[in-house]
Order: sequence, then structure tokens, then C-alpha cells
Amino acid sequence: MYAIGVIPARFGSSRFPGKPLAKIAGKTMLERVWEGAKTSRLLKELIIATDSRKIKEECEKFGAKVVLTGKANSGTQRVLNAVKNKKCDLVVNIQGDEPLITGNLIDRLIVCFKDKNVLVATLATKISESEHRNPNVVKVITDKKNFAIYFSRLPIPNKTYKLAKKHIGIYAYRKKILLNFPYLKSKLSEAENLEQLKFLENNVKIKVVDVNYRGVAVDRPSDIKKVLKVLKK
Repeated sequence: MYAIGVIPARFGSSRFPGKPLAKIAGKTMLERVWEGAKTSRLLKELIIATDSRKIKEECEKFGAKVVLTGKANSGTQRVLNAVKNKKCDLVVNIQGDEPLITGNLIDRLIVCFKDKNVLVATLATKISESEHRNPNVVKVITDKKNFAIYFSRLPIPNKTYKLAKKHIGIYAYRKKILLNFPYLKSKLSEAENLEQLKFLENNVKIKVVDVNYRGVAVDRPSDIKKVLKVLKK
């Protein structure tokens, strides 16, 4: 399978403007994501997709392949814009705010597509009780075959955290499924502000791959301190 990894990077962010270029121990966050993703053994190509010439220039300094995608209404749309004219079997959407990501995690996603029934896949890890209550942490519950039943920012199921998992926002798609993404309609996606619900509401199953990962998704400037603590361990 020919798999392309894409790191969407938007300069504008209401909570953290210029987030991809934020410095973490001497390197930009985007460079750290790039370095982690480059250790994948199964990605054939890795691209940064951005709307910003400033980001493009910075990324080229550390040798990244970058494409300008113009405006996009979502990270998934930006990924699609970057690969729609490329020949590939799989596309991996690697979040640009996961500076502790590793190539091994990406490879775990790609491997599950040996099963021809898998169309979309994502990652999840163990969740703590406090994370289960935190609306900034996306939760996922799965069926017995580890396909997603539902994603939410609210505690699901309501009474116990032990049946939930912490979602890690990295996705892999068969390209034919990704090409159809802009045409999917979903009231659930709008209500939860979670793109992946477009697939579930339109009967596209999402395989959930369980991994041991305690990374930090950088959502606000204060999250950088959490990343630094992990790097010092």
C-alpha cells in the first residue's frame, strides 16, 4: 500500500495564533511533529499542508516538503486538498499539534488496513477519570471488534470512565473514502464539533487502534509546559 502522511498546519487559531511555529525546547512544534512522523517505516511520503507562506518558509528550513492549500474549512479538507491529485492508497492525517507523535504509532494505523473491511482508522489510549470529565479531551467508545460507536467531548458512558478511551486525533483513510468527505452531511458532527462523526452518521465505520501513548495535544500556550515536562523525563 502506498501511504502518504499529511500534517495540516493552519496559522490562525482563536486560542493559540501561530501555534505551529511555537517553540518547544528550541524547535518549532511543527518541526517536532515532522521529525516524529519521519520515523515511520511505512509512510512513502510526508507533506505539510498549510495556508501560510510564513509556515511554508519555516518548514523548508528544516527540509520538509510543503504545499500551500489555500483556505480550508477543516483540517481534513486541507489534507484532501494536498493529496487529491496524488496517486496513493492511504492517506494519514497527522495532527500538527501532537509534538510527541512517533512513527510507530502511524505504522500501527497503516497496518490495520491489511483488513480490506477497514476504510477509516484512528488511535485511542487509556483514559483517566479526570480526563473523562474534561470537555477538552475527546472520548470514544467502541464495540467488541474495536470499531467506534461514538465520539464525544462529554463523559461517555455517563457513569464510568472505565468503558471509555481517550481519542488521539490522528486518522488514516482509504483515499476513495477521503475524496467523498466533503459531500458527507452530519448534524452530529456540527453538534459535537467533531469531524469524525460525519463518517459514523453516514455508515462509514471507524476502526479504533489501541496504543500506549501519553502524548500532549497542544491546544493552548500553557500546554507547552506539559510537553517540556515529558521531554525532560
